[in-house]
Amino acid sequence: MEPISMIIAALGAGAIAATKDTAGTAVKDAYQGLKNLIKKKFESEPKAQMVLEEHEADPETYEAPLKKKLAEAGAEKDTEIIKLAQELLK
Repeated sequence: MEPISMIIAALGAGAIAATKDTAGTAVKDAYQGLKNLIKKKFESEPKAQMVLEEHEADPETYEAPLKKKLAEAGAEKDTEIIKLAQELLK
């Protein structure tokens, strides 16, 4: 799986898991950590931060715009983001 798709998949899985009472603290923490790293990457672009937040509520609608913003920010080259995404998908 290419990095951007993996990040999107991890965000989707994390958002779903975070809403469930059965999700462990580690999963919720990993999801929050991934979101925080991406927000930091989007620091200078409020629109990208908004797309990230909207993706959590409506992943289908915001998947393409989020992919574009992640690519523009170079998230596929950020080893920390990729590592957290991989951990969240395990």
